[in-house]
Amino acid sequence: MSQHVIIGTAGHVDHGKSRLVEALTGVHPDRLEEERKRGITIDLGFAALDLPGFGRAGLVDVPGHERFVRTMVAGAAGVDIVLLVVAMDEGVMPQTLEHLDVCRLLGIQRGVVALTKADLLETLGADFEELVRSDISEALMGTFLKEAPIVTVSATNGSGLPDLLEALSKTARNVTQRDRTGPLFMPIDRAFSMKGFGTVVTGTLLSGSMAQGGEVAIAPGDSTEDTSRVRGLQVHGLEVDQAGAGQRTAVNLAAISRDDIERGSVLVSPGAPVSGLVLDAHLDVLEAFDRPIRQRSRAQIHVGTSHAEATIVLLEGKKASPGSSSFAQIHLDRPLAALPGQPFILRGSRVQTGRGRTIGGGRILGIANRRRRPGRADAWLGMPALASRDPSMLVEEIVRSNGNVCTAEADFPYLTGLPRPPLRRAVELLTSRRILFVADTDRRLFLHEEAIERLERTALDLLEEHHESEPLSPGLSKEALRSSLPGPPPPRVFNGILASLTSKDEVVIEAERVRLSRHAIDIPASETESVERMTKALAGAGLAPPRVDQLAHELDLPLASVRALANRLVEQGELERVKDDLFFHAKAVAKLEQELNDWLDEHGEIDTQSFKSLTGVTRRHAIPLSEYFDQKQVTLRVGERRVRRSKVSGRRAV
Repeated sequence: MSQHVIIGTAGHVDHGKSRLVEALTGVHPDRLEEERKRGITIDLGFAALDLPGFGRAGLVDVPGHERFVRTMVAGAAGVDIVLLVVAMDEGVMPQTLEHLDVCRLLGIQRGVVALTKADLLETLGADFEELVRSDISEALMGTFLKEAPIVTVSATNGSGLPDLLEALSKTARNVTQRDRTGPLFMPIDRAFSMKGFGTVVTGTLLSGSMAQGGEVAIAPGDSTEDTSRVRGLQVHGLEVDQAGAGQRTAVNLAAISRDDIERGSVLVSPGAPVSGLVLDAHLDVLEAFDRPIRQRSRAQIHVGTSHAEATIVLLEGKKASPGSSSFAQIHLDRPLAALPGQPFILRGSRVQTGRGRTIGGGRILGIANRRRRPGRADAWLGMPALASRDPSMLVEEIVRSNGNVCTAEADFPYLTGLPRPPLRRAVELLTSRRILFVADTDRRLFLHEEAIERLERTALDLLEEHHESEPLSPGLSKEALRSSLPGPPPPRVFNGILASLTSKDEVVIEAERVRLSRHAIDIPASETESVERMTKALAGAGLAPPRVDQLAHELDLPLASVRALANRLVEQGELERVKDDLFFHAKAVAKLEQELNDWLDEHGEIDTQSFKSLTGVTRRHAIPLSEYFDQKQVTLRVGERRVRRSKVSGRRAV
């Protein structure tokens, strides 16, 4: 498989970064007229660089001036190798150090130092180079570049360029390739329109891959208008069918306006949960920062190619000292798109002498699903698991922290930043250990065992409250109980909860109603007369009883009392509930069932008119009774007639 690396320049303004890029590639990276007039880089520049023995690499040129560090950070996102440029005549300068800090915080681990303007040595003197090299070595002490090669070059006369290319090639061969099987995530650093093509965006693919004709979405964004189709792809100016992680990519997008995209937008898969106003983070404070970061400090955050004003909420104390690490939440003034594991940079409002505005950075742990409260014992609960990058720990914590809200397996890649294969294995492990519960098999939705336990406790509490408020009620209907639970949970989860509570002898299910197993309905002696009057009235009514509200009126009793007593008598087998508001004496219903079976034995079927004749009642009672026998599976409706269900089943079996 071919290798892909991105090389990014870094260094102080006017140290010769752009001229060096032109000398290496033949392409001057400054595109803007103002850049050429002023002689300094303002925006990002891009070129392709052929490395001997390796292949083609992408090269990103960044501004060196302090006012454009924001742009530099955007360009450094996705860089594998930093080309730190230090001028022979000035040595290490403030932006050299700040760029070095930024590269370290971004997690860049490899680089080469180019000591430029070697042609000035004739004027500076032969010993001057050793002084500058000593200055550079001291600055790099303890950094990821401490053992990086320092190559003396001149973009003017070309000296040292072959050695620099060889050093870059050797470094590139040791770069770990980015995973193409991860979730699609490409921060956009340029967006423009081309006549005949439409909207084109460029960026470095940090994760995943995309193909011509595929569907992509622009994040942040929450409308269907933010979804587009890939009309064309280019890598290093060459048209390709696919592009993968680690490649500088140009994407021609269909059906989306250039005005809807800005630097900082991200290309992702449609529906990806990557945007939010609060980020969970692991924060590193620069050791060179001259004061601690205090609770709710304001700063500017840079993530990928985007930035926003931010408030830092510390979760492990009231301040974070220079050189320390801690868990935090970053509250943003506008939504940003971020991928777990992605690095970020924090810059303050004050310039530190010789160091710039960068105060720290760290790693995004995820888009927060809640605002955490500093000072509470559980303020950073679960964050070590998010920081671990272990698939099983990540999946468990994400599902656990979502509480009673189901988590879709399809979202795991974006919620973790990991590819699907290790996530699939993690899910299998966690479900086999009953740590995760499959809430919906078709949509692959999951709940944590803690959520199931909370729902069980809540169900018991709801039943307890119901029994206290309605002591004569036989319990809550299944649907009433499910709809009262937080969520409410999907039917599969709810049925699992009932099965668990039943197996533990906590609840009893009778006639689709749920009650606590310890709950018993005792009709008080004071109600005995009312029960006798009720049963006598219903027995006398036969197959044409009054509705429960009419019965309450006839007996001059409170409706709630009549309904509660009727429910209790249903439980005792004295009455049959044919419909919510219709109770029949059990003996009348049993006699009718026998007569119905005799009719079906003789005639094989019965229509509505015959059923009315059999019962001797009007449609008002005949229809509920016929539907009642359907529900009891005595009969089966076939068109306008009913037949015995057992006989139909028998014919189907044959």
